[in-house]
Amino acid sequence: MMSDPKRLHPATVLIHFLKSLKEMIIPLGIFIFANRADGLLGALLYGGAGLFLLLLAAFGLMKWLKFTYRIEEDELRIEQGLFVKQRRYVPVERVQTINTTAGIVQQMFGLVRLEIETASGGKEAEIELTAISKGEAAAIKEALYERKQLLGTQRKEAEEAGSAPEKTYKMSQKELMIGAATSSGIGVILSAVFAFGSQVDELLPIDRILGRFEFLIHSSVPFLALLIFIGFLAAWLLSMAGILLKYARFSLVKSGDDLVISRGLLEKKQLTIPVKRIQAVKITENPLRQPLGYATVQLICAGGKEDKDGLSAAIFPFVKKERAESLLKEFLPQYAYSSEKIPVPKRAMRKYIIRYVWPSLIPAGILIFLFPGWGLFSLLLLPLFLLFGYMAYRDAGYHLEGKQLTLHMRAISRISVILPKKRMQQFQLQQNLFQQSGELATVKAAVMSSSLGAQFAVRDLEFAEAERLYDWYSGLKKHVENPDHRKDKEDHHPDWQGPAD
Repeated sequence: MMSDPKRLHPATVLIHFLKSLKEMIIPLGIFIFANRADGLLGALLYGGAGLFLLLLAAFGLMKWLKFTYRIEEDELRIEQGLFVKQRRYVPVERVQTINTTAGIVQQMFGLVRLEIETASGGKEAEIELTAISKGEAAAIKEALYERKQLLGTQRKEAEEAGSAPEKTYKMSQKELMIGAATSSGIGVILSAVFAFGSQVDELLPIDRILGRFEFLIHSSVPFLALLIFIGFLAAWLLSMAGILLKYARFSLVKSGDDLVISRGLLEKKQLTIPVKRIQAVKITENPLRQPLGYATVQLICAGGKEDKDGLSAAIFPFVKKERAESLLKEFLPQYAYSSEKIPVPKRAMRKYIIRYVWPSLIPAGILIFLFPGWGLFSLLLLPLFLLFGYMAYRDAGYHLEGKQLTLHMRAISRISVILPKKRMQQFQLQQNLFQQSGELATVKAAVMSSSLGAQFAVRDLEFAEAERLYDWYSGLKKHVENPDHRKDKEDHHPDWQGPAD
């Protein structure tokens, strides 16, 4: 009976203990290894550390005993609290998605973690059942969805879903390997190494270690270059391993009006996304994947939980660009993609190149000043910034069809965003002083997302084209072609901004 209070699986005690231990591992390790006391004092200190571990285990046990859940009177009811008892009642109609994941401990016992997200959204799940059986998770999903149907909130969607056949996409091993090899996660790995390196001197006798490798200071430049190459290779391999573990066995199933994503090897995750929560579709091609013709297709959704890697709602993480277009037609026909675009004018190319080049001149000047010889090598990066500026100019533009706008742009990666008019929260037309002299303008569109919102911009469009987009969004039939009418445009359109510094 779902109305009877139930406890989580006893493995929850172990999970709580390991989570608490993970949070305390650094101060506890410092305490144990920094302790040099002998005799009775040393025994007391180590005994205190052991008692502390027992208290963590006891706390996990009490937390498990005090946690119960049940479905009663069209509500999911949670009662918990060790010293202060807490009751949380979540109406069934507020439930948006139910996701399951399985970490290493859950997989050892054949369990899953159930995450329930509500209409309030947020980065964390509203309710988390840390460890329950797969059968219990399936029963909770079924019970919650059945109750929503009885309340009438999803009756129409359920009827339509019953007649629609399921569609399935599975990532191939080739796509996974190419995606892992071209991942930008190497930057995250290197950042973590540098962050650890800044603190490692507090834990290790770093001076003695460096003393043993003092010969490196007198090594030749090729040898040092080889060591740097090996370091980057190791970071790349670690990044590859992380992607392979995270996105192994990736599959996407469209069932009715829901998209169900399953992925992961060590930690298995399942994410359910209602189509009605999708606000936009984003197609990204990083500089490594673009020459190979590969892209990542992500969903921008209102509410829900985000992963740190930003790919929690990637429906096609690593896929051929031309195949992505056909897959979108199959799974999300209302988000049709077109590579056609109205580009920015040729006179905007100089602005794009300057926008990319000038920020590189400052660090180059500092390096040349500090290192008069070697610093000159920083100027070799200028052609790279020139190339990115030209590519950003070449890729910028838009495509307008019916009630759907597609914006094309580039930062480092080439990005295309498919924006239905009814999902757009805001549209702005902006023009600064430099753009005003060249009859150019910037357009910005914003949609709801799981955090503060997502905003996309195309710079230096023809002013007349930018006006056309603004009139399309605002519903005006008359287009103002003459730049002298900007005052009228500003009076009638409060979102129109310009000119600005």
